[in-house]
Amino acid sequence: MNVRLVGFAIWGALLAGCLVAPPKDSRADEPTRRAGIQNPLFAMNFALHDPQLATRPDAQARLLKETGYAGTQFLGTLEQLEGTLTAMERAGLEVFTAAVTPYNIPVDPGKTYPAILKDAIRKLEGRKTLLLIQFVSERYERSSPEGDARAVELGRELADYAKCYKVRLAIYHHVHIWCERADHAARIAEQCGRDNLGICVNLFHWLKTDPEGDLPVLAKSVLPVVFLVTVNGTSPEGNYQTLDQGSEAAERFLRPFLQAGYRGPIGLQCVTLKGDPRNNLVVSMEAWKGMSARLAGSAPAAD
Repeated sequence: MNVRLVGFAIWGALLAGCLVAPPKDSRADEPTRRAGIQNPLFAMNFALHDPQLATRPDAQARLLKETGYAGTQFLGTLEQLEGTLTAMERAGLEVFTAAVTPYNIPVDPGKTYPAILKDAIRKLEGRKTLLLIQFVSERYERSSPEGDARAVELGRELADYAKCYKVRLAIYHHVHIWCERADHAARIAEQCGRDNLGICVNLFHWLKTDPEGDLPVLAKSVLPVVFLVTVNGTSPEGNYQTLDQGSEAAERFLRPFLQAGYRGPIGLQCVTLKGDPRNNLVVSMEAWKGMSARLAGSAPAAD
């Protein structure tokens, strides 16, 4: 046989072999498994009780970065806000919420919102940060409809002002104040009818005010105005703990909101926690990873 023809035959066989697709891995058709839900987790008020961290937003940012959180909540005076915004931005983190003191809005006749809230809105211009507000009263019973009309009036006025600066507001319901229930906060937000005014739904305050309520029904009914959901670890007495303690309550609380379609951020409330903040954040993050993986099937797929 001609040596040249033999060479061409061998070369052709090799080339054909290269072009043949490798055996198909049957696992390739399996749906990609999500490691957890996609909602970002941020830490709230974790540095309040540590003198080494409370006044050092740069140190707070480093700690959050090292422990895997997406950002933080600011709680303090307007003068302290800029430092936290700058520190988190430099670290590639978000300030998801800001509670600028004073943030209580009285709904009693003749009362109005603190002027500093408008200053805070201007400071947050164009940012994703939610400005938290609370509605209080010295006159009306908790969560009573009395005062709703004034709350709606003030809420609309403040929301319209905030819209000019592309800022969103969220009503924070809180036990022992006039607007202490999530459904009451939603009632006010819905009556306001402003797309930049919503609510924050809190596990701790829900447990204190509506523990026997129908949570799936609540989640579906308030979802259109929910801007933020917050969770925490819980002791048998209902006190704040790291997320590894009593985490079943947090998981049970989050599931119906995820099933209803909530895709926003989730805040981990660390207020009143004693001990080392780093350890608190680390053990909570480990608990969150497991919880997030278990909850992944509850969250709807992204569009």
